[in-house]
Amino acid sequence: MTGRLQDKVVLLTGAASGIGAATVALMLREGATVLATDIDPVRGQALVDSLAPAASGRIEFLRLDVAQEPQWEHAIARLTARFGPLDVLVNNAGVAPQLVTLAQTSLEEWRRVMSVNLDGTFLGVKHAIRAMTGRGGAIVNISSVAGLVGMPLNGAYSPAKAGVLLLTKCAALECSHLEPPIRVNAVHPGYIRTDMTGSIADTLGAERFERRVRQTVPLKKLGDAADIAEAIVFLGLRAVQVHHRVEPGRRRRLDRAVGGGAQPAAANRPRPSRSGQKR
Repeated sequence: MTGRLQDKVVLLTGAASGIGAATVALMLREGATVLATDIDPVRGQALVDSLAPAASGRIEFLRLDVAQEPQWEHAIARLTARFGPLDVLVNNAGVAPQLVTLAQTSLEEWRRVMSVNLDGTFLGVKHAIRAMTGRGGAIVNISSVAGLVGMPLNGAYSPAKAGVLLLTKCAALECSHLEPPIRVNAVHPGYIRTDMTGSIADTLGAERFERRVRQTVPLKKLGDAADIAEAIVFLGLRAVQVHHRVEPGRRRRLDRAVGGGAQPAAANRPRPSRSGQKR
């Protein structure tokens, strides 16, 4: 690997499996030091134990319930004491919804999904900004295609992920004026081969799920967590500030995966498309 994240200190949530686990592994290969967090201490520690021999002391596990603000305060303090100041936050933790209609969704279920997928992301952004102010850094929030287009039987999931996108834009605008700026972006995966996707397939049934994938995914197959990890690592690079200008408040696609922004610009001015029409 090229050492793209050499000497960078990273905090990543939802690290125990799927996109989180793939991102932790890639970041370690790229030279980062990682505090891997998850609500599941057994699987989280097992991941860290499997990666530690090749990491030379650059990885540690901490249990973190992202919906609990005191635990965020503890996580930031632990990371700073153990590894140094935070350079990159990856807000990856999320939960799947019950696959029922909105009319069947209880308020308890709505709040369960919102508390992790949106409240947890907000708390991470809030405390990362506090930790990074005066130093700069990068925040990468994991949203979803479901937050861009909406989907039936998703309950609070699509609204929560749409909220992550708008939260990202608000944070990007605020942080672009800091000196140095904090870069804030969001990644919007589609159907990726993870435990969460597997649980959806189990609930819907294999044939129905495969039909949904064929109808909604251009390549008609599940994506790989490693591909999303590459996008996340890219957005954690300081070089993005120079080589990939993304306007806050607007969405630019990186292989149809990335949203948000981190550099100051006239974000709200309509731009003509190639056909001369406003977007």
